[in-house]
Amino acid sequence: EFTAIREQGYALSQGEVFSEVAGMATPVFNHDGSVCGSLTIAGPIQRFIEDRQELMLASLLEAARNLSRLLGYTADYPSYKSPK
Repeated sequence: EFTAIREQGYALSQGEVFSEVAGMATPVFNHDGSVCGSLTIAGPIQRFIEDRQELMLASLLEAARNLSRLLGYTADYPSYKSPK
């Protein structure tokens, strides 16, 4: 699972820890390419419908990319690609 997360640039969780909670997370990188934090969205699983989930994930990746750039990260950052 970690390999897939690294390749796609984000992690999804739907009911894995708590049955009614979903979440998504993506790393934030600093100037030397090290992960220095993450951005996460979590909430009730019923709010993570497919269309909304795609919008939230695209926004989350954009925010993490922008924050990483502010911290000096210059390498490519994964872009969200819809599984459809």
